[in-house]
Amino acid sequence: FYRLGASIECEHAIRAYHIYPPKDYKKWAKICEGLIRHYNEGWADGFRYGIRYWEIWNEP
Repeated sequence: FYRLGASIECEHAIRAYHIYPPKDYKKWAKICEGLIRHYNEGWADGFRYGIRYWEIWNEP
């Protein structure tokens, strides 16, 4: 299990930790893809952990 991003639980957390949704969802998707490839496929001198479950914020 690997979580991408932080949970946005309440308005206070958003202000306190500067947790905002991405402005460019296509760019965010490419970043997520790169992270997954890095940890599962060894991309960019990465690893081959075989993580089966990925979560974005708190959504499986």
